[in-house]
Amino acid sequence: MATWSQVESAIKLLSAEQLNNTMWSTELHIDGTDRTQRVFVAYELVPPDMEFVKVSSPIDSAGAIMDPGSVLQQFGSLTVGSLSYLQFSQGGGMLFIGTSIPLWVLDLSNPHPFLLYMHVLAQAADTVKTKT
Repeated sequence: MATWSQVESAIKLLSAEQLNNTMWSTELHIDGTDRTQRVFVAYELVPPDMEFVKVSSPIDSAGAIMDPGSVLQQFGSLTVGSLSYLQFSQGGGMLFIGTSIPLWVLDLSNPHPFLLYMHVLAQAADTVKTKT
């Protein structure tokens, strides 16, 4: 079982920036390109005591450039994460590829598989972004 503190220690290996007490951000290099992809890692608590780590990577502003059908078609061939949408208070929103992992199933005694998964998720977001 991992703790949020262990997650924070692991993502510090990626030169992540702490945004607040429950969220970090990092830019991950996309293999074989000169591009990077932002990845957010956040702590979530579902009352009364279910703790999760949420990993998400933005695709693009929803509706600004992308056709939702095209995004779903591209995403349908991926095997990681799920699509999510964040509504902004001032209007508009953002599409993300992300996942939530219960802390009680996460083993960070070796953080490299978790960090590798972050890279895979970033690669998936980049793939959808560049093909739509």
